[in-house]
Amino acid sequence: MLKTLTNEDTGIVHAVDDVFTDGHPPFALCGGIGPYIEFSTQRFGNTEQRNRAVTCKNCIRSLGIYSPVKVKHSKPVTPLVAVDAIIEYHGKLIVIERLNEPLGLAWPGGFVDVGESTENALHREVGEEVNLKVEIIDLVGVYSDPGRDPRGHTVSICYLCKYVAGHPKAKDDAKAVHRYTLTEALRLDMVLDHGKMLADALYMAQHPLRSRV
Repeated sequence: MLKTLTNEDTGIVHAVDDVFTDGHPPFALCGGIGPYIEFSTQRFGNTEQRNRAVTCKNCIRSLGIYSPVKVKHSKPVTPLVAVDAIIEYHGKLIVIERLNEPLGLAWPGGFVDVGESTENALHREVGEEVNLKVEIIDLVGVYSDPGRDPRGHTVSICYLCKYVAGHPKAKDDAKAVHRYTLTEALRLDMVLDHGKMLADALYMAQHPLRSRV
């Protein structure tokens, strides 16, 4: 259905087709030719606003901004990030018995908090779980197999560390703290892929120029 619409600023009379209005103020269409629509996009954090600027195709005059559309972008689903520490303590390795699932023997560690580096997370977790201060010596590896953790997809970053201060004591998520020689630790049945972490650390010590990938 065609109507007429006069631009108050210019006095130009435009034809208006209700088909294009979609319940909003009508587009101004000279002779029903159709509107020329330009899209501009603005981002505000996770929100995107798309503005449709409507121009009359016949007289090439802008008729203003029509129907801003805001689109909320959901956050991507990503793996959780954790850290684990293989700690040398007076010639032995510190191993915890986990208080929570998955139960069993493991290296001290835990999840990285938002706004925290993996290194700071490791120092915090080691202090919270086994009451120790450590120095990070080297990166053992990054363990990212999607099926490695029954709780869900978790990426763990394992560091080789040496004892600096404190006395081993079970705290937080640790039910008990044990000290094993390297030979003893290699025979342990550890949770998840923590046995592989130790094997990788041993290989790293024996092959200092190995590839890290």
